[in-house]
Amino acid sequence: MPKIANAQVRWTSIRFRVLAILLVALAGRTAVLCARYFLKDSATKSFHVETGAFWFVIVAVVLAVTRTTNSPEAHCARPRRAVGEYALWLLGSAALYWPALTVGLLSDDFLLADRAFRFALGSFNSEAFRPLPLAVWGLILHLGGGPVALHALNIFLHGTNAFLTTRVAEPFAHSRRAGVLAGLIVVSMPILVEPVVWCSGVFDVAATTFVLLAVLTSRAYERDGWTQRAGFFACSIAGLLSKETAVVLPVLVAIDAWLRRSPSRGLHRDIALVLCGMGVIGAIRFAFASADVKRPISKYLLQRWVFGTAGGLAAPWHADVVAAHPWLPITFAWIIIALLARFSLRMSGNCSRLFFYAMAAWALVGTAPVITFLFVGPDLQSSRYLYLATIGWAGLLVAMVEWNRIGTIDHGASILAATALVALGVYGVHEHIATWRAAASTRDTFEQVAARDSRLLLCQTIAIQDAPDSVKGAYVLRNGAVAALKRDIGLPLRTGTPAPSCSFTWDSRTETFRRSGQ
Repeated sequence: MPKIANAQVRWTSIRFRVLAILLVALAGRTAVLCARYFLKDSATKSFHVETGAFWFVIVAVVLAVTRTTNSPEAHCARPRRAVGEYALWLLGSAALYWPALTVGLLSDDFLLADRAFRFALGSFNSEAFRPLPLAVWGLILHLGGGPVALHALNIFLHGTNAFLTTRVAEPFAHSRRAGVLAGLIVVSMPILVEPVVWCSGVFDVAATTFVLLAVLTSRAYERDGWTQRAGFFACSIAGLLSKETAVVLPVLVAIDAWLRRSPSRGLHRDIALVLCGMGVIGAIRFAFASADVKRPISKYLLQRWVFGTAGGLAAPWHADVVAAHPWLPITFAWIIIALLARFSLRMSGNCSRLFFYAMAAWALVGTAPVITFLFVGPDLQSSRYLYLATIGWAGLLVAMVEWNRIGTIDHGASILAATALVALGVYGVHEHIATWRAAASTRDTFEQVAARDSRLLLCQTIAIQDAPDSVKGAYVLRNGAVAALKRDIGLPLRTGTPAPSCSFTWDSRTETFRRSGQ
């Protein structure tokens, strides 16, 4: 028996060394590929980076599993601490995003603001039934608030989500500082500029707020059943009324319950009830959805979903920022590679590993509702679909830091690396907001030219073609051009078919209107 035991120990040691060497080699290769790709090396394509990263992550996960111990740890969940710092998170969000307050309405905002003012809260296309944020908009507009107030709502909810993320992450990392780091990662993620700055992003931001509240509410089932049960159902309904992507809420709550080893049968029953209810609602919505949503799930589509989610979170940069400052995405990627390699090589307890796996699952589940059309372009259009997934990403990064090793040089280095991610993110947010301010400037030019054009002023109905679509990915007037002229410069326009003399085309080169057909 001792010989067998010694052989097993030697085999385990050899296996670890082989995997460790392979992991380091793959980490180095992935880092080189990332650098070449961001430096525009013509021989390095995106699929090279994806393939290298894929095998690096696979080996890292295998090694992490083999380095997991069953040694006793403190229970994963801890009592929630006081929430006195909530105001600080709101101030931090406002300090980072204050330039967004003056961006104004863009694209869909004009049409949605009109609906909200009239409290027309029904579906505004075949898939979107989101009455709760529209009702809040309606109240704000009737109370005299304008675009600044609508932007402030998004910023307020974003700060709230960062604060709630601290509460989600803190118990599992056994550290208050870990929760703070998770919140900082969320508030400073550059990929989230679209949903925070664009007023219409309120649907994604609000849905995430209610998902996080549902998760935190579910943790109190063991202490106070009926009030927490009412709160859980209320958050679930509010999330679904904010955006249909909240259909994954019961799955995320189930992940949290599994991670906490929750013994509450009542919670398990309610998760099943909400899951069934949202499944029925999701099926009904799917039946009336567009062809893009109904695309068949294929192996390629699953691959694009995984790489699209992971790539958007690991490389949350606008193409212009990458071109101007390639060191930014390179440094960001290298830090993530180093943190993952370190996490996999260290011997850790089961609770830490489960937190890592659960947060990875959260990130993927967060984008599952948009699996058939998830695509974030180099200009970061549609990056709002990654908002909910970012909560899992923040937890994933915090899990890599290994907070049970506080006080060691190794832990200090990982804290410094994670803090650098936050600093890089803050810079990225600043750069990305500038794109939206440029979009607002383009909208202003369009409206100012229209206000000076006497031909438009004489029309009661109007049609405009080729209105400014976007500026480097930031929407301008892809939708709502006529509504913008009606709202912002007071054209007395009515609905109806315009006369040929009132059909115009916007010439972006000369920044003038010409009658269509001329």
